[in-house]
Amino acid sequence: MDRVLLVVDDCDEVARGLCRCLRPFFDVVHSAPDANGAEGLLRRSNPAVTHLLCSYILRDSSRSGRELVIAWRKAHPSITCVAVLAGSESCDASPSDGVDRVFGAPLDIEGLMQFLSPAAPAPHAPPLGAAPASSTPH
Repeated sequence: MDRVLLVVDDCDEVARGLCRCLRPFFDVVHSAPDANGAEGLLRRSNPAVTHLLCSYILRDSSRSGRELVIAWRKAHPSITCVAVLAGSESCDASPSDGVDRVFGAPLDIEGLMQFLSPAAPAPHAPPLGAAPASSTPH
């Protein structure tokens, strides 16, 4: 399965920088400056988007990045990993509501790269080497 990243940020410099840093971890990288652009890419992307990175605040949206990514994740089951970039804004996103990770300011780019790395365990998977919750010792 191809790894496809969608970066949604209304600051062109930030989006370009994130795409440049994260491109080695993905087969395809898209960026969109707003919610409408992201929704269009989510509908048209082939292969489908698997990873989503969204700014918490998008200038042209009445909804927060948290609200947007939760809706997009529900509408597009191919999205397996979601992170929100909160910057210096207060952010009400948490892993329990469809957001796997929230990154604040200043951005921990190495932490972000590690989180999105293909070697990283799936966001809701047990750590590597951990016994599955349903297993019983012999």
